Amino acid sequence: VAYVDGTGKGDTNAEIVEAITNSLPGVAHRFLDDDVYVGIARCGYGDEYDLDEDDAESQKYVDCSKLGVSWLPDVKIYGVNDKEGVSLLRGQFGDVRDVQIGKTHLNRNCVPSFFFSPTQNFETNSA
Repeated sequence: VAYVDGTGKGDTNAEIVEAITNSLPGVAHRFLDDDVYVGIARCGYGDEYDLDEDDAESQKYVDCSKLGVSWLPDVKIYGVNDKEGVSLLRGQFGDVRDVQIGKTHLNRNCVPSFFFSPTQNFETNSA
């Protein structure tokens, strides 16, 4: 799940956010047959986050602080039935190159280790 600033009021690099959100369809397509789900959560902030159950506009944001998100943007990987994700990077994305490095790591290492058994052939998705 990519967690991004949904309010536009945060101090995030728009170029990095755009690189992350533009790369997600390719990641989703790569794992289409493997029951891997890819999503974007648009985060609201503390006092600015005001959920009104009857207002669709306020419901489009997520209170990401309750999900262990410490910085934005962040990409977290969740295993099957996991409620806590692991950040793709150990810290904030510094530049657009970090997005590409993270995406490569995700495709080669993270998803296979989270979703496939050690005896499973990753390339053919068969035991």
